[in-house]
Amino acid sequence: MIFKAILLLASTNLPAATKEEQPEVIIITSSRQAQSLTNLAESVSVLNEQIIQDVSPGHPAELLNRVSGVHVNDLGGEGHMTAIRQPITTGGVYLFLEDGLPTRPTGFFNHNGLYEIDIPNSGRVEVTKGPGSALYGSDAIGGIFNILTPEPSADLSGRIQAELGSDGWLRGLVGLSGPLNDKHSVRWQLNRTQSDGFREEADYTRLSSNLRLDSEISGQWQAKTLMSFGKIY
Repeated sequence: MIFKAILLLASTNLPAATKEEQPEVIIITSSRQAQSLTNLAESVSVLNEQIIQDVSPGHPAELLNRVSGVHVNDLGGEGHMTAIRQPITTGGVYLFLEDGLPTRPTGFFNHNGLYEIDIPNSGRVEVTKGPGSALYGSDAIGGIFNILTPEPSADLSGRIQAELGSDGWLRGLVGLSGPLNDKHSVRWQLNRTQSDGFREEADYTRLSSNLRLDSEISGQWQAKTLMSFGKIY
């Protein structure tokens, strides 16, 4: 059992969108450009930031197994293997992306491909089930996981989440976001996790952080700079 305490700080409170006001689902994984999910022939599932925060996954499987046709098993700690429309395998048939960029170079596949990505602090997950676009090469023949970092907020806001649970579970998630000036906005996040595990040799610790800077160069050009750090034992 895990006990959670969450503190959200924000300068404004926006009303929740009604069913009529909710926009259509837009994805970027297939072509690296924003497009409507309804216009795609591919099978793509999306988990938004609200779902991620509600689940607050302690292991990638707790979030990704909510996607139909996807199974991620638990090897202990944050270890995992993946199955998308096929049996579980350690073969290099899946591509793991962070903001559209591969976390490992081609030819260096590891089935623990989500190690490097801070999923509890992510803003969106897009899962392509089946062969991906030729833009991604041979690594995407079985499926694609694209984990997107959350955008900086328009107003100064923060988030502190502390968790305490059985089997030595301790986790703290911290975030701070807001504008720097009219042209730049920033978001910083930190994840510190420790767990003894419910079985032998399943203990692990994680320290990861990312810093995202969004800049408006002109009316038609925007730049996104992301710096990520991770240490997993």
